[in-house]
Amino acid sequence: SNLSRHALETANKSEIPLTEEVGFLESYLKLENLRYDETISYDIDTSELDNPTRFRIPPMLIQPIVENAYKHAFIGLKGDKFIEVKFTCEDEKLLIRVIDSGMGMPDGDIAKIEGKAISVIRERLKILYPVDGTHRIHWAQNHPKGTICTIQLEGRS
Repeated sequence: SNLSRHALETANKSEIPLTEEVGFLESYLKLENLRYDETISYDIDTSELDNPTRFRIPPMLIQPIVENAYKHAFIGLKGDKFIEVKFTCEDEKLLIRVIDSGMGMPDGDIAKIEGKAISVIRERLKILYPVDGTHRIHWAQNHPKGTICTIQLEGRS
């Protein structure tokens, strides 16, 4: 019910405090782990941010990327599986990295990531951060396996 409440309460907001979004992600990851029999470990790391409460981000920005990791990254994989959501700040820009230890993708396919959720995220970012250089979303291989999605946002407080 907390997840539904969060979605309803933030539906009309362009930004919310980062700490609120982190709380939502924590609830979402716990729920997903129940669905997947707790076979995927996860971590949300804000330890490198001097003051996480000063940042504001669009609500529900990270959840679709985490959901895609649960749905696609671990199909048929055995062994340890993890998802990490890591927040850092570089040059007054907030960096959000969603890192999974899944099967990864061939290099050519990384550039083609454009499902419905990802295209909605891209469009939202274009609207909320219309000036070039104030936002970026990038996909890369996580070596030795997996995928990293990096979202870079202009630091807003």
